Amino acid sequence: MVCPLNFMSFNGQELSQSVQRQDEEERRKILDWLSPLNFWVKQRDTLDQAEPGTGIWLLSSQEFQSWTGGDVRTLWCPGNRTSLVRIAMY
Repeated sequence: MVCPLNFMSFNGQELSQSVQRQDEEERRKILDWLSPLNFWVKQRDTLDQAEPGTGIWLLSSQEFQSWTGGDVRTLWCPGNRTSLVRIAMY
């Protein structure tokens, strides 16, 4: 049977890459709509301003290791934690 429509031939990898590009473009449009700020740049600027060794105590703590290892679901960080959260999430 001959298909009357003329479709461009895609192999599986080309189709997957095309769908991935469309998904990435849609994700970028949504993020731009939510906020035009580039949070990666802001985070990098903040980390560049930190003193060397900032947050190492957190990253090497047993609590943090248990959290990243999946042993516990909640990491409790009392106090001013803005910089520490940026370090932990980077």
